Amino acid sequence: MIRRLLVLWALIALPFWLTAATGGPGGETVPVPGAVVGKLLPHAVFHPVYVVILVGAIVLLLRFRTATQNGLLRGVALALVVAQAAAIVGMVGEEIAVLQHGGLAAGKDVFKEPLHLGSALVTEPALLASQILLVAMTAIAIRAEQTVAAARNI
Repeated sequence: MIRRLLVLWALIALPFWLTAATGGPGGETVPVPGAVVGKLLPHAVFHPVYVVILVGAIVLLLRFRTATQNGLLRGVALALVVAQAAAIVGMVGEEIAVLQHGGLAAGKDVFKEPLHLGSALVTEPALLASQILLVAMTAIAIRAEQTVAAARNI
């Protein structure tokens, strides 16, 4: 279970925090000195790459969910799947806005477009909720493992 949790952290938390730390797809979403994501991954490519990562996380979450007997853990995993799916919907909306406004050549003005803004209002809360749910799921899983280990030692 710990190995699956580590992979989930790599698929859910790592991309989120790397994006936040490096300034987002435009490199200036958050004023961070040395922001590089916008230079390494153009905005039109950022969203599809992130969607692929989110889909991978959903697949692993569904496997994780079926592998556990803990009802609370299954419920949190399901909530995390829903949050990841909402993030995908938001990312797709943002990508449509980027493609409608120049694709690879889209400028910073795309951030002000209503479709991009509205989609970001879905994406960002979903990604933040995913972080909280991932922490909760990890805590529950660790506690469940400790309970099982303690029961074996009795």
